[in-house]
Amino acid sequence: MGDLDGDGLEDIYAAQPGGVANRLFIHRADGRTYERALEAGVGFLENTRGVLILDLDSDGNQDLVLAMGPNLVLAFNRGGASFKDFRVLQGFGTSHVHSIAAADVDGDGDLDLYACRYNRAGGEGTLTAMPIPYHDARNGGRNLYWRNEGRRVFVDATVESGLDADNTRFSLDALWEDFDNDGDPDLFVANDFGSNSFYRNQGGGRFIEDAEAAGTLGVGASMGVSAADFDHDGDMDLYVSNMFSSAGLRIVGQETRFMEGEHQDLHGRYMRHARGNTLYVNRGDGSFEDLTEESGTAMGRWAWGAHFVDFDNDGWEDIYVPNGFVTGADKDDL
Repeated sequence: MGDLDGDGLEDIYAAQPGGVANRLFIHRADGRTYERALEAGVGFLENTRGVLILDLDSDGNQDLVLAMGPNLVLAFNRGGASFKDFRVLQGFGTSHVHSIAAADVDGDGDLDLYACRYNRAGGEGTLTAMPIPYHDARNGGRNLYWRNEGRRVFVDATVESGLDADNTRFSLDALWEDFDNDGDPDLFVANDFGSNSFYRNQGGGRFIEDAEAAGTLGVGASMGVSAADFDHDGDMDLYVSNMFSSAGLRIVGQETRFMEGEHQDLHGRYMRHARGNTLYVNRGDGSFEDLTEESGTAMGRWAWGAHFVDFDNDGWEDIYVPNGFVTGADKDDL
């Protein structure tokens, strides 16, 4: 959502599966919308997984960033939701971008981009795309950090910035936030099939991977992340949506029978994988304590994304967890 035509009202750009045109809904003053993606020049048919609306070139107009296959497509707004100038940030290989996050990472006044890419192969479900090993997969796609150089020029600074460390996970979501209150944004990356990533900004857009020291490894099937100061102590906390599986907990909970023998040391990882969502409380220095069990925030079912939102306007952040999974008609099919 964002004001693309500059009338002070929020518009909506909706990503669609490949072969179905993306949609642009312009918000009218009477509360209704009209669809004008084709007229605006952004009715793309390519499979689009992620969208950001933001001003990339600091001209006062909100632009579009679109995740299409392995690439990012930048659509620059000439004003009035008219798009004529496009750039493609070419991602090598066939790993598809699943989400995008933006922030002024290096403090130079413009917005940089981070793209989460999932499986290394082109199509999900193919043999080469399978996570290996299941509990700690490191054969996923390589995420990309695009640094904004100004004048609509972006360079791949993934390696140079230090964001290429531990960068072959199955990433689904990322979030920029100044977790240690030192004035620059750090990066949390939610990874499926294993540990999450936490990159601490050392200043000037240089990072170290610090998930273990920060206490945010969180082995599991992480799919989304949200941040808020939910306890009102002046620092940003994290809520990570994972996978809750009652069947998994029942099976893995049979400690004397599940993965007995040489693989018994992996029992804890598999238990963690099925436990559900995680609430990380910031200690004030950018390190975190897992208070999931104490807060009762684990069971969000098969959670794909979650958000802190103050629903009742009482000044305290609540948590909304969308979830779902297709269940077979056969009652015996887990």
